[in-house]
Amino acid sequence: MLVVLQEPHTPVLDSLVSGGHLLREICRVRAVSVYLRLTPALLDVLACLVSTGEAVWGLRVSTQSGRPTGTVYPILERLERSGFLNSRWDADETRPGPRRRLYELTREGRAWATQQLQRKGHPAAATMGEN
Repeated sequence: MLVVLQEPHTPVLDSLVSGGHLLREICRVRAVSVYLRLTPALLDVLACLVSTGEAVWGLRVSTQSGRPTGTVYPILERLERSGFLNSRWDADETRPGPRRRLYELTREGRAWATQQLQRKGHPAAATMGEN
């Protein structure tokens, strides 16, 4: 399912889906240059991000979602480019090892993610409540 479209409302796009009702609604949500399909992997990553409620590093998202890093990092990148996610480098210089990139849902991203998880009946949606 196409969730985010590249172009805002246009007559050509409107004619594609039942009179354009779905496309107009999607375009009102977000007009960006990133396509997001609601795949099981995306839903698992969203569930992890919503449940943490704080900035989390990519490897932790991979571990908690049960998805490989080669799946998780591209999803995180697409979510960030869509404006649903912010990222920053971890400032903890006392921790040994390489710096971690921390990811956190934006307010709009959290609302969108929660809505999508509930709409798709993801198991994590039952425990979310009103985050």
